[in-house]
Amino acid sequence: MRSPGTESSPVHAEPRPEPRPHSRAAQRGQTLVETAITLLLATLIIGASLRAAFSPETGSEIVRSNLRLRGEVVSERIVKELEFAALDLPTNNGTTLAWQTAVDPDGDGSLLGADGLPQWGGRVGGVATAGVRTTVRWVMERTVDEAALGSDINADGDQLDAFDLGRIERVEPDGTTAPLLGAWVVQRNGAWGGDLDGDGTADPLFTVDDTGALRRVRLDLVLAVPTGGGSWVLQRTRREVVCVNDRS
Repeated sequence: MRSPGTESSPVHAEPRPEPRPHSRAAQRGQTLVETAITLLLATLIIGASLRAAFSPETGSEIVRSNLRLRGEVVSERIVKELEFAALDLPTNNGTTLAWQTAVDPDGDGSLLGADGLPQWGGRVGGVATAGVRTTVRWVMERTVDEAALGSDINADGDQLDAFDLGRIERVEPDGTTAPLLGAWVVQRNGAWGGDLDGDGTADPLFTVDDTGALRRVRLDLVLAVPTGGGSWVLQRTRREVVCVNDRS
């Protein structure tokens, strides 16, 4: 019922604006562009990382680090045994070193004999045995010639040198042998223990200084592995130890 003088008119709701189709498309387009840029940057970063990881320089450094670790581990193992060992003087060319450790061959619980001196020897089959020795030696395996390889192996500026490559092995007192390194150790061809780096000084693997009150042993190992294309990686490891040698 309408009041006098009042007119009613129907109430119309304002229509909601429909989203524009092109606005959603623009959002999708922007997202696709951002994704494409992200993927492109990731691809570039990964590619650069792979190129660095597999570059010859990086590969050589990885090999060199591996050689350094091998040399340090083997040298440390030898040095620990030599510290309290009785040494034989190495061969003239410094490719062999032998030693004895104090043992108790008579089983009386003492490393000293009836004369009060250490009983020197080693263990054979787990049994303490007097008079036997442990030996570390270099054994030749092959010769390499720089001119034939077209490579300056020792990086002295020429390709005129030849080298003998061999392995370092340990000989137990019972005669059994075992390799100590998974890499070649370098010696000058036909002049083992000779100058390797061109400084005019001999470079034997093992040197014993017997002039002082105690013997001093030096280990000088030059390890080498080929990396392909005539290239080689060399790594030098040097260690020194003072030995307590009571053997008369």
